Amino acid sequence: MLMERIRSNETLSEFLTGVGVWGAVVLIVSMIVSKRRLYAAAGLLVGLILAVFYIINLYSSIDASLDFDEKDAVVLARKKYLFRYLVICAGYVALALSGIGSL
Repeated sequence: MLMERIRSNETLSEFLTGVGVWGAVVLIVSMIVSKRRLYAAAGLLVGLILAVFYIINLYSSIDASLDFDEKDAVVLARKKYLFRYLVICAGYVALALSGIGSL
């Protein structure tokens, strides 16, 4: 169902494609420049996963809020924002504490 929604929304699919392309470019550059290639690649991979999560969650938040009146839409948007913020923070904290990748 999620893949159908991504394919059906041109802006979302283009945005995710752009994240993937830029992720590949940054990966190539970091493999050339970095001394700790696996460390840099792991950090980039975590960042890309979090970016894709953020984009998809933001899209679903906007899409879902269109079904509500103004007051309920604001409440839903705030809840989704808080959830996104906490997941991103938890992802970066986990990356920092585990030491498996570069921030």
